[in-house]
Amino acid sequence: MQPPPYQLDEYDPYRLIIHMTLVSVSICSIGILVSAFAMYQKVGLSLFNTRIDILGDYLHSPLAIVYNISLLLTGSSFILAMLSLIYLNLHRFIQTIAYAGIASGISIILLGIFPLNFSPAHGWVSLFFYGITGLFFGLIIGSKWLNKLWCHPMIFHTSVLGGICVMGILWHFDFQRVDLMSAAPSASHDLVANLLWIHATMILLSGLGLALTVHRLTLERYQATHNVI
Repeated sequence: MQPPPYQLDEYDPYRLIIHMTLVSVSICSIGILVSAFAMYQKVGLSLFNTRIDILGDYLHSPLAIVYNISLLLTGSSFILAMLSLIYLNLHRFIQTIAYAGIASGISIILLGIFPLNFSPAHGWVSLFFYGITGLFFGLIIGSKWLNKLWCHPMIFHTSVLGGICVMGILWHFDFQRVDLMSAAPSASHDLVANLLWIHATMILLSGLGLALTVHRLTLERYQATHNVI
């Protein structure tokens, strides 16, 4: 039986978080896949030993515009999802996660505005992006001890892997050149490139995990309210 209209309105913020998170993951996935396929036609399998932000380089990537626009839309959608999470006012720690999520969304938008060929702005934006996503992953991991219901197993494991990637990426950051890789070719180049691809994948999977978490919270809240009624 369909719940009364006031119950539907009450759970709209939950639905908005789920939908906007899924939208952001979908847009980002499509942008990466389309631009990566076009780049693959040009460089082959060596693409995966190259930093992922090459996809947004207007000088080298055939569909850089697709990749960068997808980042703008992804960041905007995720910010909207996090604003809805703040509106729910679940817990102060969850609020902190939401604010970190907003900062992550802003950094994604900035990556779309300042792609790889915009140096050194891209380097500083990348540093902000990996630093804030590392904080976001850390807060998600910490939420497991706050409330097991909040931290879905999927988002916990992807956050652990994502956090490890962030530490590896920041360890290799060259502050003199304001870049993720040193000027001189080295064995670490392939490692950093692989970490960048894995990190991007963990962000997408964490987005799915966040949607699953909020979906589970929606069901729990609905059942609790329905039982009371």
